Amino acid sequence: MTKRTKLIIIALLSAAALFAAASATPIKYPQKEYNAYATMEAQAVPASPTVIIKGPAIFGGGWISCTGTQTITLTDGNGASWLPVIAWAGPQATSLNLFGGAYVSGNLSITASATGCIYSVWWRQ
Repeated sequence: MTKRTKLIIIALLSAAALFAAASATPIKYPQKEYNAYATMEAQAVPASPTVIIKGPAIFGGGWISCTGTQTITLTDGNGASWLPVIAWAGPQATSLNLFGGAYVSGNLSITASATGCIYSVWWRQ
C-alpha cells in the first residue's frame, strides 16, 4: 500500500468519523413546555402531504390501518421519513408506538399513495 493510498484512507475515515459525530449530537430533551396532550381521532390518510402535528412536540404513538395496497409516508420538519416507503398489502394495521417518546422538532406530515387508509396519533405539546 502506497503512502498516498494510506493518506486517502485516513482522510476518508476521518471524514466519516466527523460526519457520524455531527449527526449523533444529542439535544436536551424538553421537559417543562410539553404539558398539553393532543389526540387526532381516526380519519382518512390524505393523498397529499398534510401536516398533522404543528411545531415541536413529543410523539406519543398511534396506528395506521389500510384496506388495500398503499404506501404511507410520515415526514418530520427536518425532511426525515419515519417510515420506509414500501407498499403495504392490506388489510393491515400498523402500530406507530415504536416512535413513542420521539422528539418532533418541526411539523410532522402524513401522506398515502392511494385511498383506503385511516390513522390516529397522539402527542404532547
